[in-house]
Amino acid sequence: MNEPGYHRVLFSSMVAITYLLPKDGNMIFKILLPIEIPIIWDLIYLWFNNFKEFIFFKPVQNHQSREFYIIGKKLIT
Repeated sequence: MNEPGYHRVLFSSMVAITYLLPKDGNMIFKILLPIEIPIIWDLIYLWFNNFKEFIFFKPVQNHQSREFYIIGKKLIT
């Protein structure tokens, strides 16, 4: 289970990136597992469809951590 209020901050950050990132912009977003809220999955899917390249990255140095990164390259719309 994530910290209290984490999902609100996560959702707000994702919406801000979605609306403020310029066309052809790039982003790196750190997120924690588990993702328990369906709207977070919806926003990830929205990003997946709107970046030319979309990567999930989990560093091998800290494989026990719940953190991973979402990388979006070249926002299309």
